[in-house]
Amino acid sequence: MRVTYSYESILRVVGRELAEASVHAISLRETAEGLVAEGLNRDLSTYQHTFTLGELCTLIDSTEGHVEDLFDAAPAHSLREFLARHEAVVAR
Repeated sequence: MRVTYSYESILRVVGRELAEASVHAISLRETAEGLVAEGLNRDLSTYQHTFTLGELCTLIDSTEGHVEDLFDAAPAHSLREFLARHEAVVAR
């Protein structure tokens, strides 16, 4: 099964991870490294995690099936570039 990489699939798996960790008051920010999630833990301490491109792919792969080798000789320099390269819908 071919995995679809899109903002929708990324937000779905990140949302699932944050819900399982009981994080609330969430803010997401796209960076060159991936997606930074900030929020509050159940005890009101600060939560911050950068979901790297590799981590996002692993999370999506584990929920949507197996995928071909997507990391070719020319690595993506941003999440937007990665999604564009793999024919995903990119918000503009």
